Amino acid sequence: RRVRTIMQSRGSDAAPRVALAQLFGMRGRFDEAVAIANEATRIAPADATAWEQLASLHADRGDAASLVRVADVLRRDFPQRAASWYFAASASFLRGDVEDALVLVRRAIELDPNHADAYNLLGAIRGTAGDLGAAREAFRTSLRLDPRDVVTYINLAQLELAAGQRGVAAGLFAEALSLDQ
Repeated sequence: RRVRTIMQSRGSDAAPRVALAQLFGMRGRFDEAVAIANEATRIAPADATAWEQLASLHADRGDAASLVRVADVLRRDFPQRAASWYFAASASFLRGDVEDALVLVRRAIELDPNHADAYNLLGAIRGTAGDLGAAREAFRTSLRLDPRDVVTYINLAQLELAAGQRGVAAGLFAEALSLDQ
C-alpha cells in the first residue's frame, strides 16, 4: 500500500513502479508485476531500469517471445548497458540458440566484467554445450562476484551432480538452502 501511495504522489516517476514490480515478481505474482513494469516503461521510456525490470520478469517466467521484444528495445536504446546484452542472451538461450546466446553474453561481460548474472548465464550456456570445465569456471566467477546468489549455487550443484561429483553437489545445494532462508 505504501508503494502504491508513493506511485500516486509521484505520477511520472518509474522508480516506485519498478520497485513494486520487483516485489510482485519475487512473490511469484508475475501478471501483476509485468503490468506494473509495462506501466513504468510507458511513463518513462528512457529509464533503462524500468525496461530491465520488465525483461527480468519475462526471463523469470520463461517468456522468450516477450523477452525478445524487450531485449530488442534495450539493445537499441541502451546499447552500452551490459544488462541489454545479458537479456538478449537470455532470450536466445530460452529459445535454444546456444551459439547466439554465447556471443551476446560475451558482449555483456565485455561491457561489465563484474556482471555476476552474465557469468551465471555463461555457465549455463557452456554446460548446455557440454564444456563442463568452462561452465564450472563461469559459475565460480559468478559466485565470486555475488556469493549470495542462490540460483548460481543451484546451477553449479546441478553441473557437479551431472559430472558425478555428488559430495561437491551436496555441499553446494546445502549452501543454496542456507542462503534461501
